[in-house]
Amino acid sequence: MKVAIVGAGLAGLNAAKTLSEFCDVKVYESESIGGVASSVCRGYCIEKFYHHFFRWDKYLLELVKELGLGSKIRWETVRIGQAFGDKIYPLNTPMEIAKFPALSLFDKAKLALFTLRARRKNFEDYDEIGVIDGLNEDLGSKLLRGFSSLFSKRNSGRITRRLATHGFLRECA
Repeated sequence: MKVAIVGAGLAGLNAAKTLSEFCDVKVYESESIGGVASSVCRGYCIEKFYHHFFRWDKYLLELVKELGLGSKIRWETVRIGQAFGDKIYPLNTPMEIAKFPALSLFDKAKLALFTLRARRKNFEDYDEIGVIDGLNEDLGSKLLRGFSSLFSKRNSGRITRRLATHGFLRECA
């Protein structure tokens, strides 16, 4: 039996690897291997879409290694910023949050504490909680609304309740 797989993203490559044990598989890709988890790099890298994976994703890293793509992985430090006025403000540490002019002193303290607490949380406890629900609980709806544009831009206009808070907390930690 012959099988065609359209797309050489991680899902397509995993399907091809699995199916190749039972049939003849051909993978078709119009762009680059990695699909939407890949980046465009020209002096600096920009994600093609908001897809990524983490160093602790053992299954995925093993798959990438089996596919012979380990040398293609480029680990980057995630940095978050928010535009305000004509400047982009970094929002990665409590000190950077304290300098952001668009937040009240109370909201700055709340967001700074959130980033510190994220480092101590057991991330797996948050697998079943959507990121919007989890952040709403930790930050409150007013502060969350203020940053909803950040999430919508990073997700190309898609805010999802199914995105696990687990991954977001790990990104903040």
